Amino acid sequence: MMRTASGALITLLATGTYFMGDLFTIILKSGTTYRWTNFDQSLTYSSNTWTASSDNGTQPLISRGEIRNAVGLEVGTCDLTLSGGQSATIGGIRLGMFAANGGFDGASVKIERVFMATAGDTSAGTLLLFQGQVASADPGATTVVLHLKDIAEYLSISMPRNLWQPSCNNQFCDAGCGLSLAGLTQAETVQAGSTTTSINGSVVKTDGYFQYGTMTFLTGANAGFTTPVRSYTGGAFIPSLALPNAPSTGDTFSATPGCARTYAACGGWSNTANFNGFPYVPPPETAF
Repeated sequence: MMRTASGALITLLATGTYFMGDLFTIILKSGTTYRWTNFDQSLTYSSNTWTASSDNGTQPLISRGEIRNAVGLEVGTCDLTLSGGQSATIGGIRLGMFAANGGFDGASVKIERVFMATAGDTSAGTLLLFQGQVASADPGATTVVLHLKDIAEYLSISMPRNLWQPSCNNQFCDAGCGLSLAGLTQAETVQAGSTTTSINGSVVKTDGYFQYGTMTFLTGANAGFTTPVRSYTGGAFIPSLALPNAPSTGDTFSATPGCARTYAACGGWSNTANFNGFPYVPPPETAF
């Protein structure tokens, strides 16, 4: 990866005396941006502030492993370790649970190094070390390890973008689908008789309505826990993952519907105009 430095930075490096720290910019798929630094104080550069973990008890400590770059088209890699015990949270959700729920999936990451003549003086500019996205996350009891791949990974995307397949190429409620997930999200309250594997909701929808969707607990012992919905019948949610704690009557959660992404399912949403599949493609074993 070609790296460039400003004239001021080159001059500063030539002096051999300077402070340095790493700036980490993480942009989640939702668009939420986090800027953290491993320096011992917050740093401001180009109108943005990267906060040090000492500034906020809920912010995780962040450190990086070795950045591996190769000549040619080989994908570069780097690991980030986020540590914070039980106090670190992302959006109010405990760090480990946030990662386990896929919160970091597909997030964009930029790592820069800043060199300073005096602590806090970022006027010399930064040096880009790595830019890519989160390929996978390994949540633990007190730490989360993010495995990063650089932007060369985009070259491995299968082409063409749309496959000739019976199911829809769109994801439910993405830009191609056109439906709004926010408008379809249902507020629910846990009813009596619920268990970790069967949760009775307060608003009854048609059987199958929430299948392939998700449920996220907002209050109670399971707050922040998200799981896909395996099935939905008679107002009862059967989660794909058992709840970590027994729910209490009155706990609240949000539920989003899903879609089987077939032409018939799309018709159920009166959205066949946006169906992006080929329902009449014959199966591979069909002989002509």
